[in-house]
Amino acid sequence: MFIYDRPNCFHLFNNFEKKKIPIEAVYIAIEMKTDLSKRDYDDAIEKFLAIRRLKRAFADGYLFDSQRHNVLCAIVTSKSPHIEQIRTRIHESYKHTQFIPDFVICPGSYVITGGTYHRVAHYGAEGSAYRREMEARGITAKPSSYMIDNAGEDSLYIWIAWLHSWLHMMGPRAPDLAKYSTLIRTPILGDALSE
Repeated sequence: MFIYDRPNCFHLFNNFEKKKIPIEAVYIAIEMKTDLSKRDYDDAIEKFLAIRRLKRAFADGYLFDSQRHNVLCAIVTSKSPHIEQIRTRIHESYKHTQFIPDFVICPGSYVITGGTYHRVAHYGAEGSAYRREMEARGITAKPSSYMIDNAGEDSLYIWIAWLHSWLHMMGPRAPDLAKYSTLIRTPILGDALSE
């Protein structure tokens, strides 16, 4: 599932079978899993990495380009193994991929924040005054850091509040159609999932 800037985004192709939109318009990719087995977790990470590898034709004009051109990635699972098993999966996967999803949510149990969201939320945007102040004090944003919130029954509500604040901060993500018209092959969301 994807959340994208629908009011401000043009569709590259729009027929009854598929809708293709520019990757720059996408705020978040959400992978829904019934069970978060090692196989399911690894499958979600591979899909997220495919999305992150897409080249963007338009990313200038945003306040924090280095964070804003990336799509947030979330895994939502209805059943989850013990939190220690999830922690082990995150560590093992990170060793091979150097990637941690922005959110792992198990409604009624926990919310894990990591990736770009965690770094910006806790250390400020890259190049911001707050980030520079943190770095001057010797506090750095480690790519492998994440936080587990054992929120219990409030976990889904907490995640929705975090997501809402992020979307509000991001503002419109409408790519410039003229920049797409000059490209021979445009990276689009449908391509990442079909490769």
